[in-house]
Amino acid sequence: MDDDAARPSLRTSLRIGPNNAYLHNRPDLGSCLICSGEEVVMTTDDPVNRPLPNYNILEMQWFLQRVCAIAAAAEIDDDLEDGDFFEDAGSYDETVIDE
Repeated sequence: MDDDAARPSLRTSLRIGPNNAYLHNRPDLGSCLICSGEEVVMTTDDPVNRPLPNYNILEMQWFLQRVCAIAAAAEIDDDLEDGDFFEDAGSYDETVIDE
């Protein structure tokens, strides 16, 4: 029986994500792993031709990711072809089942 009030299990490692995914810092700087909670600093040598993303847009994306995660909609392996979707037809199977 599922207990909806049960505490969710948390990852024991903050270094490795789902499906054993992990990020490395630049190899020329020692190739250290980027762990959860670390600060990431973005810089550019040419703000005109290679501008940095707008902070407000990055913040909005972060909030939307959190909302999706809360809604359990932010899965890495989200397979859009599940169910009765026919990719070549571009529509759902509308087969009527007698009740």
